[in-house]
Amino acid sequence: MSEPTILEQLNERLAARAEQAPPPEEPNEADASSEPAAAGDPPADAEEAPEAAPEALPTDLLSFGKAAGWEPEDLYGLTFTLDTGEPVKLGEIKDKLQVYERERAHIAEQEQRLHAQARQMQEQAQQYFSQRQAEGAEAQAARQEMAVLEARFASVNWDSLAQSDPGRAAYLQQQLAAEYAGAQRKHQDAMSREQQAQAQYQAQSRVQHAQQLLKAVPDWQDRTKLAEEMPAVQTYLGQWFRPDELETIYDWRATMIARKAYLYDQGQAKVKEATEKVKAAPKPVVRPGAPMLHGAAAASREQALIRKARETGKSEDKNAAARAVLERAMGGKR
Repeated sequence: MSEPTILEQLNERLAARAEQAPPPEEPNEADASSEPAAAGDPPADAEEAPEAAPEALPTDLLSFGKAAGWEPEDLYGLTFTLDTGEPVKLGEIKDKLQVYERERAHIAEQEQRLHAQARQMQEQAQQYFSQRQAEGAEAQAARQEMAVLEARFASVNWDSLAQSDPGRAAYLQQQLAAEYAGAQRKHQDAMSREQQAQAQYQAQSRVQHAQQLLKAVPDWQDRTKLAEEMPAVQTYLGQWFRPDELETIYDWRATMIARKAYLYDQGQAKVKEATEKVKAAPKPVVRPGAPMLHGAAAASREQALIRKARETGKSEDKNAAARAVLERAMGGKR
């Protein structure tokens, strides 16, 4: 049996509702005919009034249903069958679409916020570099003004001017000194602002490099591991850098490479230490006539001792494995 269409579903609902509704009351014809015409009623043969303009067509499903005499619950109760064969009501589709629209609006709002933050960061960076350029230009202009004043001061023969016009000489000296002091203050203020901007930029840069370093070296996200290895890496670099030079090294790439070099040298030192212990181990004493293992038996015993030494890590097991290797080597020479 095929699934009923939407129109059939609506007709079934309307028919059921019509059966449940009470019949309308019929008007009394006698009463209607006996009632006198009201004073303001037009005569029966009067011209009919022009028809009203047709109403605008509905533009959405709910308005269309109301115009057709369907209730909202009738529309939203209609059942559709998806491609998967799962039945779903129109009301559920409406609810899911509303949820989707709210989520999409929320995502769009978050994207706008992220774009705004990115623009703000770009504007701050641009403002910082523009400020540095302006401060550098101010410092340069002040330094040029100082140089002009120094040249003016050097161009005057002060001894001759003091003899011919002492008052004018004193006035010029005071004027040049005041102008030079003002230019010097401008230069110092510009240099101070530039140094503060550089310090702020370096502080922000250090934070960014520290974050990148933790991403590049996940082991250092463990505070215990970081507190253990970072001082060791600094001490390792101290073989070639002074403490004040180490303070200037904060690039995460340089720190990551330094850690790799430190760990490599540490591993090489451990290998060298183990080799020296094997060399320093007492050599096996072979007595004349003492039975020695040969061939497969010696190799099997040697492998067993080596495995034991690796599992336990004890010095005596390592020494026993070394002796087995030497015994087999000496036995092969005999």
